[in-house]
Amino acid sequence: MNNIRIDWIDLTKGIAIFLMVCGHTSIPLSISNWIWSFHMPLFFIISGILFNATKYPNFNLFIKKRGKTLIIPYIIFSLITLLTIHDQTLKEWLYKGWINGCALWFIPVLFFAEIFSYFIIRYINSNCLILLTAITIGTIGYMLHFFNIHFPYNIDVSFYASFFYLIGYISKNKIIHYPPKHSLAICLLIVNIILSQILPRQIWLGIIVVGMD
Repeated sequence: MNNIRIDWIDLTKGIAIFLMVCGHTSIPLSISNWIWSFHMPLFFIISGILFNATKYPNFNLFIKKRGKTLIIPYIIFSLITLLTIHDQTLKEWLYKGWINGCALWFIPVLFFAEIFSYFIIRYINSNCLILLTAITIGTIGYMLHFFNIHFPYNIDVSFYASFFYLIGYISKNKIIHYPPKHSLAICLLIVNIILSQILPRQIWLGIIVVGMD
């Protein structure tokens, strides 16, 4: 997976980005609910699919790579945003990260989710144990949200994100080599659309449909 592009993953990422943009516009509420039911977790699950543990034999190499690809761009674009179009102060941003809805909140969430997932993947060799750990860390994220507990830089959301990241990682071989039939994907899509209207922002069926289609 180091040098080979996987067409359906590129296509899925493109569709997810397009839907994300649409979700932030004045589209009908029913369509917005459907998009919000899966689009953010989908990015995390794709990141997990693409993670290659053999590229990072030690944490120093991993953190340097992520610092270059995530943290440096995050700092640059955050400073530009703070200086030009946002009312949040530099002090608030330094201590808390983005708290006023800026889309850059996503980057530190991904950064911390990848750190959590790196150690889990590195030190747990069984996919079953990784799955159990993913469920545990996802439950922690849910409890933090339920009790309205928030950490700086949205680290609390990273627990949630780690669940989807790890699900993508342990499912990568099956998803890539044994993609589901289109009939199954269509059935799941229909179920997802129905649930997104009844229970807005339900996420798990949306991920299955779009991530595996």
